[in-house]
Amino acid sequence: MWIIYRIWLFISPSTPSAHVPPLFGWLYWVSYVVAGLLLLALVIYLRFRWGINRTVSRMRTKLNSAVSPEEKKRFEELNTLYLSRDPADRERCLKLANEYEEKIREALRKR
Repeated sequence: MWIIYRIWLFISPSTPSAHVPPLFGWLYWVSYVVAGLLLLALVIYLRFRWGINRTVSRMRTKLNSAVSPEEKKRFEELNTLYLSRDPADRERCLKLANEYEEKIREALRKR
């Protein structure tokens, strides 16, 4: 807030303090209050983002450790089977999708 105050003093025209109208004195206080509220909002936002990023990072780590590279290659077949109209392919897609969802559930249950 002190830096914002110093920037304001640098930008604003310099006037002798004897000639400062009372309203202009309130402008400094209002700028402190606004800067404090903006700083508070920024801290809350950054803390919120940090918490979300930490949670997402943990979930990614759990998911990456639960599914091996060989299984990932096997589950990539879901992308092509999903749009197939063949009933046998659709059944295989559902079977693979259920297996993949079960692996994900197990990985997320681990703490």
